[in-house]
Amino acid sequence: MKRLPSLVLAASMGVAPMVMAEEGDVGVGYQFTFPASGISVRYGVSDELDAQGVIGFFGGLKTYAGRGLYRFDTGADFPTYAYGTLGFFSYDSYVCSSLFSCGNKTQTVLGFGGGVGLEYQFEEIPVVWNLELGFYSIKFDELNESFTGIGFGAGGTYYLDL
Repeated sequence: MKRLPSLVLAASMGVAPMVMAEEGDVGVGYQFTFPASGISVRYGVSDELDAQGVIGFFGGLKTYAGRGLYRFDTGADFPTYAYGTLGFFSYDSYVCSSLFSCGNKTQTVLGFGGGVGLEYQFEEIPVVWNLELGFYSIKFDELNESFTGIGFGAGGTYYLDL
C-alpha cells in the first residue's frame, strides 16, 4: 500500500524509457493474444530474444503454446518486436453427427501464429506491457471449426529479481 502514491504519480507522468529484459531474466504474467492466451512465463535468451510459454483454459479452448519474440531495437523507448507462436490447442464442442447422435467432442491440434508488437513500461511500475497485431490459424477438422484471422493482443510481464 505504501507504493500506491508512487504508482499513481508514475502513471500521471507518462511513459519512461523501457527497462529492457536482459539475458537470463525471468518474468511471469498474462498474455492475451489469440490463440495463445493465458498465464505466461518469459525467459530472456539474449538481449534481443525471449522465449515465452503460455498456458490457458478459457471455456472450450485450451492453450499450450510456445512463443519466440525478437526485439528489433532494444534501446528504444517503445521497443518493437516480431513474434511467432506454435502450440497445441484443445477445443471442446457439442457435435451432432445425426439427428439422434449428439454429444461433446474434444479435438487437439497444432496451431500457429505470428505478428509484431511493441513494449513499454510506466516509470516505477515493475511490469513490462505489450501490444500486438498478428495472424493466427487453428483448424479443428473433426469439429468443423476453424479459427483463422488477424487479431490484436496485449499482455503484461513482471520480471522477477532472481
